[in-house]
Amino acid sequence: MRNLFNFQKKKAPRVDGTSFQTIPDRPLPFGYKNSWLCVKAQDPQETIKVLELKNPQVSNWESGYKALREGKVFVSPVIGGFVLAIGYERKGIGTSREMEELARLGLLFPQVQYYGSHRVVDYAEWVKFEEGKLIRAYAWCGCDGEVLMNEGMITPQERQIGMGNPLVDPLGTDDWDAFDVPDEESVVELAALWGVDPLFRGEYPKSTGFVCDR
Repeated sequence: MRNLFNFQKKKAPRVDGTSFQTIPDRPLPFGYKNSWLCVKAQDPQETIKVLELKNPQVSNWESGYKALREGKVFVSPVIGGFVLAIGYERKGIGTSREMEELARLGLLFPQVQYYGSHRVVDYAEWVKFEEGKLIRAYAWCGCDGEVLMNEGMITPQERQIGMGNPLVDPLGTDDWDAFDVPDEESVVELAALWGVDPLFRGEYPKSTGFVCDR
């Protein structure tokens, strides 16, 4: 169950690094059936080094998104003081191993956010660190009926998206209607409130990022 993003994943044609388009384009919406980091940073190339990503190649958004199907990571330019690493999947979702990795990054950036969702297995996750301190972590997998993580106080932004009373013990209640259960829309809306809107609702200048290997 932990390797959620390999569920029914089809192999895509291999992407030739020389084929990445470098003509700047505007950010394209994403956020569904995906995972990504959002870190407070002012330099995407420095972010790539800190994340230990390999072989960065300049790419526009459209070409970068296509590379995600090859298992690449697309690192964005700076947007509102944040850099996105789209397709940056953590290992051991909802485990101490995942949190240790995110906590390490939390010491290297002023703010670290991690998001993931997958509608097929009804998975939703969000994590936020500020100045090395865990603020909030919540993860739910509906296919297993399991709350994988529930740490930290519920934030005002979670209440704003309707997650003020999250389900924490599926086996301990018969009244699910009394609790708030997240979905992929919850992840997208919270990301927009915490850092960068993955749907990019608004005007953004044309830009390029970097396609990287894990």
